[in-house]
Amino acid sequence: MGTYRILGSPRTAWDVSLEETSTRKAQIYKERYEASIGKDTAFCLGSYVFMWDVKQERTHTWFSMFIDTGEELSMVDALHYLWTGKPPVNSSPVVEPLQINGKMPQDNVVLDATSIHTASIKAFDAEDSLQYRWEILPELTGYELNEGGEGETKPEIIKGLYMSSINQAQIQFKAPPVEGPYRMFVYVLDGHHHVATANIPFYVIP
Repeated sequence: MGTYRILGSPRTAWDVSLEETSTRKAQIYKERYEASIGKDTAFCLGSYVFMWDVKQERTHTWFSMFIDTGEELSMVDALHYLWTGKPPVNSSPVVEPLQINGKMPQDNVVLDATSIHTASIKAFDAEDSLQYRWEILPELTGYELNEGGEGETKPEIIKGLYMSSINQAQIQFKAPPVEGPYRMFVYVLDGHHHVATANIPFYVIP
């Protein structure tokens, strides 16, 4: 029940894919279920999901329903609702697309090396207070040659770039010093085993 094929997704000017937020992925799960399985009430005996666990394919969050520390993403909430007819007792946070300097992922964000910028995420949870975790990783390249992410591993997190606390919805960070493509991730946690994710690619020039 993936959201779409990786190579068919929108791409940046430097030819990397844009990933939906976990909130949007959950909406797509629900829309596709209701448009197909949900309509086949006469002959459908049931449904199931092939769970990737935590899988690196293009990114480590693209197809996974959990993050590496075990928290559930909102796709699990969607399946709970579709299979039981009721929302979970405690739901995952809801997020909007991640922005850098007010620019969206589709805006082709280009940054000067070592320059300082602001990243922000709008997140909502009516039940819980939220915590934030941010990561900046080099962008994987050459993935088109892999089948289903075969041989891909999560890149090493780049440390020492944050100019402010990363446990907040808006942070200041320094662009990496080396030219190339990168991707920023944010994890929004509710303290009850649920999380929302979003990421934005950017390119650094000298």
